[in-house]
Parts: sequence; C-alpha cells; structure tokens
Amino acid sequence: MGKPLPMELRRRVVDFVEDGHTHRAAAAQFRVSIKFVNEMVLLKRATASLEAKRQGNGGGHGKLAGISDWIRGRIKEKRDLTLDELVVELRDVQGVEAHRVSVWRHLRGLGLTHKKDLRAVEQKRPDVALARQVWIGRRQLFMRNMLTRLAFIDETSLKTNMAKTTGCAERGARLVDHAPFGHWQTQTFIAALRLSRRYCVSTAGQCMTGWTRLG
Repeated sequence: MGKPLPMELRRRVVDFVEDGHTHRAAAAQFRVSIKFVNEMVLLKRATASLEAKRQGNGGGHGKLAGISDWIRGRIKEKRDLTLDELVVELRDVQGVEAHRVSVWRHLRGLGLTHKKDLRAVEQKRPDVALARQVWIGRRQLFMRNMLTRLAFIDETSLKTNMAKTTGCAERGARLVDHAPFGHWQTQTFIAALRLSRRYCVSTAGQCMTGWTRLG
C-alpha cells in the first residue's frame, strides 16, 4: 500500500484550483492525476482539512468492527468453522451481510489464521493422557541415556494378490497373461536397527525364517 502524497503538495494543488484554474490544469501543473485533484478539492470542502485518511482497516473499521468480540468467541467455540459457514452465521445471527474476503481480512486483522492439526480423540481420555505424560516425561528421558539398549524395528511387505487382473485386447479375443502363482500370502521383511548391529528376519505368510545379522 503506497504512502499518501505530502501535505505541501496537497495544499498547492487546492490553492491552484481555488485561484481559478481547472482540475485538468492543476493535474498537468503538478504532475498528478485528475482523480487526485478531485479528491483533494472534495476533501477540503467536506472537512476543511487535507489530512490523509488512515489506510487499511487495522482490524477496527467496517461493518464487522462492532462484532469483533462475537467473532472471536465464535471461533473459540468452534475452531473448525469455515469462512463460508461464518458468513452464513453473520447473516443469520448478527444480520450482517459480508463477503467471505471481507471476513477473511477481518480475521487476519484479529490475528486469526485458518489452520488445523488433527490428533486422535483418544488423547482426551485420562488413561491415555497419563500414559503420554509418562512416556514424554520419564521414558523418553530414560531412553535418551540408554541408546545402546534400544532396537528400532520396521517392516515392509508385498502382497502377491496385487497383480493386475484386467487388461486391453481386441474385441472378441481372449486376453491371457501371467502372474506369480501361490496362495496369495503376504511376503514380509522386518529389520531391527541398533547402535552396534543390524538384524533382519523375512517371513512368508506366518512362517518366520529367523533373525540374521547384517554387516
């Protein structure tokens, strides 16, 4: 947003017009737009002053300024309220017609942004909250000092029944293709990583072949 033109220039433009010159001549003389000259003349007649108006809404102007507290309270009550839903509530509850862009700008002026970090609802349960507190406050501190006793396990798998069963062929002709034959079990590879060594175990269905040291 640009800065307002200097007060001295404003005075000289208005004085030039009041001396009997046209608005177009004033615009050419001071190298400003005719619109600026018109606005300065009208501002002087209406307020007897040429002070520039405050730019931007600053969160305190417009039809939404008087209900800022209600908007804050509504957002606090329902955090996932969308802009469109808030526009509808402003119309039905407060009787205020506002465009969603105006509502978004007002929320931004109030320091409110639209974001969300989903967490499992089970975290609200007392037992889960206590378990998380123990995990973060005690067990993580313990593990940080006992890294040699930790093993990080990860798993990856492949399902043979994920082979494509359809394809394209000429009309009236049969399409024959090949895929691995078996009992359509899941082939799994599990690895454990420690500070001193790496182990892996491969499985075919539920049959484990045992741990093998790597490296």
